Amino acid sequence: MKNQSSLVRLENVSIGYKSHQIKVVKSGITLEALPSELVAIIGENGVGKSTLLNIICFLLKPSS
Repeated sequence: MKNQSSLVRLENVSIGYKSHQIKVVKSGITLEALPSELVAIIGENGVGKSTLLNIICFLLKPSS
């Protein structure tokens, strides 16, 4: 098998939103996805799945 480079890679990312102050929803997210992989993001409502996708697509900046 060839050594593939990552299609998506996150290391120790925190996600959240800003109202009056920054509210971190989830921290310490590490993810690596290769071009040949199928990845699913699952979880309960309000845990940051859409926010994580927006960060991956560079539509939002991570909290840290």
